[in-house]
Amino acid sequence: MTSRLLTVVFAAIFLAGCDSPENTAHRARRDLAAYKANPTEATDAVLQATLSKLDSQVAELERKGDSAQADLFRQQAENIRTDLQAFKMARALQDARRAVEQIGEAFKEAGRAFSDSLRPTNGSPAGP
Repeated sequence: MTSRLLTVVFAAIFLAGCDSPENTAHRARRDLAAYKANPTEATDAVLQATLSKLDSQVAELERKGDSAQADLFRQQAENIRTDLQAFKMARALQDARRAVEQIGEAFKEAGRAFSDSLRPTNGSPAGP
């Protein structure tokens, strides 16, 4: 928990230095790449913090009446979120595939064990 807190604090300090939405969008893309390379709660928290900052910057652009820039950065944030969800979905599907393969292997092993238990041993006939 302390490690995660330090990561979030570090991210907040780092993000404080990113004043423009362009820098924040670029940082969010890097955070997404970092999450894809190491999908942990900590890297997800950093990415979510960056996206929240970008959302705040988009709201500020809207408040200032710069709709074109707000739309541009809103779309970038949405694209990053879409990429994140696609990655998480692909990862979940891969995990499910592995789980099904493991279940299949367990059934094969159980079948072998059952088959072996029915084989005669030391010349005695199989069965009861």
